[in-house]
Amino acid sequence: MRRWVEAKLSEVSNETLGLMAIILAISMVVWLFFHVSGYNLGRTSIIVSVAQGIATVTAIGFGGLFAYQKLNIFRTFYTHLNTWHEISHRSVSNSYVHISVTVILQNN
Repeated sequence: MRRWVEAKLSEVSNETLGLMAIILAISMVVWLFFHVSGYNLGRTSIIVSVAQGIATVTAIGFGGLFAYQKLNIFRTFYTHLNTWHEISHRSVSNSYVHISVTVILQNN
């Protein structure tokens, strides 16, 4: 499921998400203006209220998906492993070389 969500979100550009957010914000402001002013739209008021509910649910869903992908809110944190190595060598004879490798692993 996570890979599917990441694949779908990677197809949507940031500009598209921003444009959708702007459109939703403008529609919310228009709805709020008509709602607060008491302007009676009749049947249109019901349609606008339903559209506002759908837009709110959609905005919350897109916000959650955006946070999931971009902000890594639900990321599992793993400890970091630091590695160091030291390599030294010395001649044993004309045709042989002794190589010593020391590896240090440290978990932070």
